[in-house]
Amino acid sequence: MTPERPESRAGRYGLDTPGQIECFARAQDLLGTEFDTDPRHAWAAEILKDGALSADERAAMLVALAELLREEAAEAEHGQPG
Repeated sequence: MTPERPESRAGRYGLDTPGQIECFARAQDLLGTEFDTDPRHAWAAEILKDGALSADERAAMLVALAELLREEAAEAEHGQPG
């Protein structure tokens, strides 16, 4: 089965501008292709579905937190303080 394109997955959450799709794709790179349905990343689904935030806010928050988590995981792996 062919993986679903980031544009399609992002569109489910109303992320449809190039910048929003880029944020979603970056989160996929950091967290995994199906991060938005992965129970380990339930926080991401909450952000994506938060109707109180605009699509731009959701996209920006998503990628910022994904990058922060990746950075913290890398620091922990190398024994460096966060």
